[in-house]
Amino acid sequence: MLNHYFIRLAFMESWVKLLPSNKRELVFDKVESILNEKAGLLGEMTLSIPFVIINAIRCS
Repeated sequence: MLNHYFIRLAFMESWVKLLPSNKRELVFDKVESILNEKAGLLGEMTLSIPFVIINAIRCS
């Protein structure tokens, strides 16, 4: 999942900036391991992308 085009395009840069450079590889390896373990147990991994649409009318 972490190598998916959209994840790399939209999220990876900001995630990387959150971590000190000496911890990045360790953290991402651990995250990948946990995601793989859960996907193996569940048979899949689903990802939801929450969003909201607000329809508003300006009252004067």
